[in-house]
Amino acid sequence: MAAILSICIPTWNRSKYLKECLESAIKSVRGYEDRVEIIVSNNNSDDNTEHVVNEFKILNNFISYNRNTKNTGIDNFYIAASLARGEYIWIFGDDDKMEKQAVPTVLNKVAKGYELIIVNYSRWSNDFSKLLQGNGLKFKNDHLFKTKDNILSLVGINLGFISSVVIKKSCFFHLSESEYRPHFEYGFPHLFSNYAGLTKNGGAYLISDQLVLNRGGNSREEAEDAPKIFFEGPARIYELLSTKGYSPKSIRNAKHLILLHYVFLYILSKKRAGKIPKTLSDILFRHYASNWFFWVACFPAMLIPSVILKPIYQLSKLAKKKIGTK
Repeated sequence: MAAILSICIPTWNRSKYLKECLESAIKSVRGYEDRVEIIVSNNNSDDNTEHVVNEFKILNNFISYNRNTKNTGIDNFYIAASLARGEYIWIFGDDDKMEKQAVPTVLNKVAKGYELIIVNYSRWSNDFSKLLQGNGLKFKNDHLFKTKDNILSLVGINLGFISSVVIKKSCFFHLSESEYRPHFEYGFPHLFSNYAGLTKNGGAYLISDQLVLNRGGNSREEAEDAPKIFFEGPARIYELLSTKGYSPKSIRNAKHLILLHYVFLYILSKKRAGKIPKTLSDILFRHYASNWFFWVACFPAMLIPSVILKPIYQLSKLAKKKIGTK
C-alpha cells in the first residue's frame, strides 16, 4: 500500500534533538509502516545529522533522506513537503516529539477525508523534564470546523505551528511560489500556504488530545525581531486572506487572538525589562489599530510606568498558565 501520510522533518544542525524526534515518530508509526513515510530534509548541516538519519534508515525502510547543497532557510519546509509521496503532509519540527498514539489517531481522521487535521500540543522545558503549558490550542474537546472562516477565527496563528498541522499536499501547494515567497522574511510563509489552500467546504478537524510535545527554549520569541515575525508577519497574511475568500470578521478575530494571547503579555514583559523594540509601536498602529483590545489594553500598557506593570504582568502570566492547563 502506498503511503498516504508523509511526516516531513526539515532540519539544520540539531542532530541531538532530531534523534529524539525520530525515535518518537518511529514508535508512533509502528504497525502503520505501509501507510506512512518519514522524510528528513537536511538543510546542509555541519553536524552529524546524516549519520543519525542513516542509523535509523538501516532498520526502517519507510525513512528517506535529502540533503540540500546549501542552507535554503525556511524554504526547506517546502523542499521537505515537496518530496512527500503521501496525499497528506505533516511538516514536523525537528526538535519536537510525538506521543505513541499520534500517528494512528491522525490516520483515523485522514480516513474521513478532511483537508486539514489540527493536533493539539503541550509545551515543555528544553529537556522535556518540566511541563510548561498543557492544552496549547485551548480546546477541551475535539472540534469539527464547519467553514474555513471558523478555523481562522478560532485557531489563528496556531496554524503556523508546523508540528500541529496535517494538511492535504494539494492544499499546501495551492499557492504559487511567487505568492508565498514574499513572506519568507517574516517567518510564516507556511501560515499563508495552510490557510490559502483550504477550500470552502473541505472540512477540518481538531484533535484535542495533546499528541505533540513542543520543546521550549528554541523559538525566536525573545529575539529583537520578534514583533516583525509574530505580529507583523501574521497580520500581513491575514489581510491578504481577504483575497482568498475569508471574511473581514474572521480576519478581525484572528488579529484579536494575537493581541489577546501574545501582544499584551509581550508589551508587559518588555516594558518591565525596559526593552520595548522601536518597531513595535509602528507595527501595532499599522495592523491592529482598528481592534478595541489594542486601545483598552495594549496601547495603555505601552504608556504605563514600568513599576506599575510588574503585578499586572505576574497576574497575566498566572491567568494564561491556568487557561493553558485546562
